[in-house]
Amino acid sequence: MPRLWDRAGFWLSVAMGVALLLVISANAADAQDATGLAVGVPARVANGDSVMLREGPGYEAAILASFPEGTAVSLNEGPIAAADGSRWFGVTVEEQFGYMVVDYLAPTAAAPPAEVAPPEAAPPSGATVTTDAVNLRAEPSETAEVLLVIPAGTAVTPNGATSGAFTPISYNGATGWVATAYLQPGDGAAPLAAAAAPPPAAAPAIDGAIATEVLNLRAGPSAEDAVLRVMPPGAPVTVTGPATGAFVPVVYNGTTGWADAAFLDTGGAPGETAGESAPASDDRAAAVTTESVNLRGNPSSSAPILATLPSNSAVETTGAAEAGFYPVLADGQPGWLAADYLRFSDGTPGAASAAATPAEATPVAGGSGVIWPVSGGTWEIMQGYNGSSHQNQDGLWQYYYSLDLVRADGNTAGQTVIAPASGTVRWTDPGTGGMSIDVGNGHALAFFHVAVDPSIEWGDRLEQGQAVGTISGPGGPGFAGTPHIHFTLWETTDQGNWSRVAAPFVG
Repeated sequence: MPRLWDRAGFWLSVAMGVALLLVISANAADAQDATGLAVGVPARVANGDSVMLREGPGYEAAILASFPEGTAVSLNEGPIAAADGSRWFGVTVEEQFGYMVVDYLAPTAAAPPAEVAPPEAAPPSGATVTTDAVNLRAEPSETAEVLLVIPAGTAVTPNGATSGAFTPISYNGATGWVATAYLQPGDGAAPLAAAAAPPPAAAPAIDGAIATEVLNLRAGPSAEDAVLRVMPPGAPVTVTGPATGAFVPVVYNGTTGWADAAFLDTGGAPGETAGESAPASDDRAAAVTTESVNLRGNPSSSAPILATLPSNSAVETTGAAEAGFYPVLADGQPGWLAADYLRFSDGTPGAASAAATPAEATPVAGGSGVIWPVSGGTWEIMQGYNGSSHQNQDGLWQYYYSLDLVRADGNTAGQTVIAPASGTVRWTDPGTGGMSIDVGNGHALAFFHVAVDPSIEWGDRLEQGQAVGTISGPGGPGFAGTPHIHFTLWETTDQGNWSRVAAPFVG
């Protein structure tokens, strides 16, 4: 009898061990299916930011190095669950071993091809065709509403004279405007009709101007040309010649380029407003700074910083205080200074309060208004357009025109994030601390590295200025080494889901 029991106990143990292995294998398979990652699968750094290589699996482990998006990674062990619930792989990157969080890794193997529509018939000989996928817009402007996207190689019918860089066309019963650069007349097709050229614009009567909004300095006279620099509001520029289309040639801080004349005030010397005379002498007063202080583009503590003036810098106020800031000229440069950091020549301190006020709405490519997604205190741009991790990697990772914002005092983690515009939540992603907001008119705003309020769900309506979460610190959703908020604007055909084309905040 004892022998029989020993034998039965042995086989019972074997059966339980096999069952346990099957459960473990099933769980491992589930983990691999959910991420596409497993030991031996080629992988890369993904999800739009640099990622930390750590000494052990967990956010508390020491940081060994940081690697940008796209870096090749070898998966050696894992996934491993850390005490805080995060999951990690033991990896080798550029001959260095460490651990990376799963949320910032993706397989390098190409995703299964999307379902493709049956091939269309070749366009008839002589037809005008699109040379690439191109937007059909409601008006002849890159900021106009996108009606639909026309595939590459599609025959279209021009139906009028060009306007600027756009041609009016008909396609599948829809009419609108397409960038002429993406149209190719076929053999025998009539050339695209150009509108009568306007007479050459006369050179400006003066060579001084100021930017009235955040404005791109471009390499050529069109909104399609590369952005060389971004000029803050109030930036003084020198106009160097006549306009070409909507753009004028300018020099800003030693850089030569082109700027959209609609966002330049050329009606007076720098610091004056078109159609208005210079401030009366009674509005001007000599003053000095009492501490090191930022010269800003408009009267707000969240406005772009034009320069930092040391203590005891001589300035001249050019008007009355507004929202706690005085308009000033500092060494010939116009801007705004907080009144609390000014003392007039008669010893009188700045009388107005320097309390921070909400940032004013800034026009964006879609024509809507946005405000900064943060408020209160002084904020700086840690990384701007065309930064090291702000690139367009492919059709999904579109971050060329992104901004990374941090508080100047370093107290960034835990700061409240607000909806920069009214719209509908398209998605949230705890892995990246991200949210996409459909703001309409073919545009979406997105931000990352934020602990989003868990009560906010996909499809919820947000109002501009509504609190939506806080900036993540170590161990928080999407934390990427330094607490900050990554802020970006996309042109989109699916309300900000997978259709993403990076767009500047002002064209």
